[in-house]
Amino acid sequence: MLILAIDPGVTGAVASMDVREVNPVVESVRLFDMPSVETTYSTGRKKHSISAPRLLSLIRSEIINRAGEDVRIVVEDVRPMGKLPANAIASLMHSRGVIEGVLAGWSYEITWADPYSWKSWLGLRRDKAKSLHVARRLYPAAMPLISRVCDHNRAEALLMGHWALRNVFYSPADLLVEPA
Repeated sequence: MLILAIDPGVTGAVASMDVREVNPVVESVRLFDMPSVETTYSTGRKKHSISAPRLLSLIRSEIINRAGEDVRIVVEDVRPMGKLPANAIASLMHSRGVIEGVLAGWSYEITWADPYSWKSWLGLRRDKAKSLHVARRLYPAAMPLISRVCDHNRAEALLMGHWALRNVFYSPADLLVEPA
């Protein structure tokens, strides 16, 4: 099975997790920063946004040789929060739309992960350093991919995939070990 976990946003990330289906365990992990593009407006203002073609290429490269294999996709269900400025909310909703549009072409069902649910299950809140710590503890082999402070979005995509594996795609009875 392949799990793709997507942390939306221009600075988000994609986690690709190969899972052995018998006694489910993650066998390998690949982590990618969200592909983005810079647009310059006639006013000289610059804006970064998700690059749909590059995201499409990234996802295609992960699923292209998986005919007949179970592919599961989980995306963080981002929502506008009242304290954010309007342009930040617009950017986040645009990112969600780009991701949903790119994924629509494959007919895979998307599992929308409530941020409060998956973070609470792992004992997380908003502390990005703690997300890095937990990801490094659960996936020590991924350490080279989440070694920097700025890798917190990669860590969160990985942890969201971990949550989905243990709570959505398999029941706890199917799993050998529960997280500490």
